[in-house]
Amino acid sequence: MNPEYLHIYREGRLVGRLRKEGPFNLLFQYDKAWLDDASAPALSLALPKDRESPKPRPATAFFSNLCYEGQSRRELARSNNLPASHLPFALLAKFGQDTAGALVIQPGNAPPPSMKQHYAEVTGELMAILAQGTKRRHSLPLALESSGHKLNFSIAGAQDKIAVHRQGSRFFIPAANTYAPTTWVLKPDHKDFPCIPENELFCLELARAAGFPVPAVEILKAENEPFFLIQRYDRHIGPDGRIRRLHQEDFCQALHLPPERKYQTNNGPGFVEAGRLLSRLAEAEKSLDDFVRLALFNFLIGNADAHGKNFSLLYAQDSEAGLSPAYDLLSTQIYDEISPHFAMSYGQETKPSAIGLEVWKNFARHLKLAEARLSSAMLGLINPVAKCYEPRLETVLRQHPRFTEKAERLRDLIKNRLAVMEKAAEALARPGGTAGAAAP
Repeated sequence: MNPEYLHIYREGRLVGRLRKEGPFNLLFQYDKAWLDDASAPALSLALPKDRESPKPRPATAFFSNLCYEGQSRRELARSNNLPASHLPFALLAKFGQDTAGALVIQPGNAPPPSMKQHYAEVTGELMAILAQGTKRRHSLPLALESSGHKLNFSIAGAQDKIAVHRQGSRFFIPAANTYAPTTWVLKPDHKDFPCIPENELFCLELARAAGFPVPAVEILKAENEPFFLIQRYDRHIGPDGRIRRLHQEDFCQALHLPPERKYQTNNGPGFVEAGRLLSRLAEAEKSLDDFVRLALFNFLIGNADAHGKNFSLLYAQDSEAGLSPAYDLLSTQIYDEISPHFAMSYGQETKPSAIGLEVWKNFARHLKLAEARLSSAMLGLINPVAKCYEPRLETVLRQHPRFTEKAERLRDLIKNRLAVMEKAAEALARPGGTAGAAAP
């Protein structure tokens, strides 16, 4: 299958067409009926509805960010004999029936997607794959494909994962040529970084306790092998049981940056670019406040991997965007094998031990925040985190005692970061305040 173009659908309607341009680029053109409909929203802040000639950069970036990454990308491309040139186009032609957000992508020569929501059960095969634990050689998507199932969905991210539909302890994938969406993301344990499921569970539950919107999360086991589950926030299940896709885009998509530039060190977005992006939203002040709180929370838990694809905009009311619920929160700085430097620099500083009062002042200035406003955000976060992190850790440890060693490191890290942030918050609240200690 080598279609000349792809059809992009939303809620069963044709939005436009995607085609290849030159050796590497993609071009997207809105369908005339979609353009003429004033109520039909744009796909992205980077792809406004207009009748001008389409530009390749925003389309290439937007659609490339929907594709598999890392080992899954390499393995699926090889197993399906996909061409190296225009690989994102080929991946979406093969796996674009269910992606992040509200889009369904079909080859241009294929019939429109059926609105039926049919699934194929994969519980037995998936549990057998997961029970292999860290001895498994292949990514989850390839392992499931190799068990005889046809995959037609895509999930971005370098970490090994797979998108599924879940009914209790049973798991399903979308059947071919239906409109069936996935509803959960499943992540196995990591062979190099132990206790990733427990780590992510704790960090997201702590975020929930601190007042952040967080999807449902839990850990299950295949035999004795734990795996992490998070419900998709870009899916809504109606009273009739029908599942609706909600549109979303990550910051790289909105800033027309390819996934290779998700890190600030690779010319990707930092807090300055994120602040400018959020200033374009209808509820810019609220979105910026929510984002600042999340940036502060990542500092407290030691999440050095909060890059441009780990923040998203959710279009819950079709056209009005706001910051999405939190996801991909975990403490990377408790692993010696991972660089402790933050993915986005706080006031031009990524080294935790160098982040003190002057850095926070720069952080506020870069985001055009009054220092007193940043201090208020800090104090508003310090109190619930200080109150809840010990009980939340104990809850996870009771259920998952193998997390003990990493939990002790995480407990010490959060305790120290809280002290550093509290000193900074007090100084920021005073004009001409003196510098406090930096983070450990």
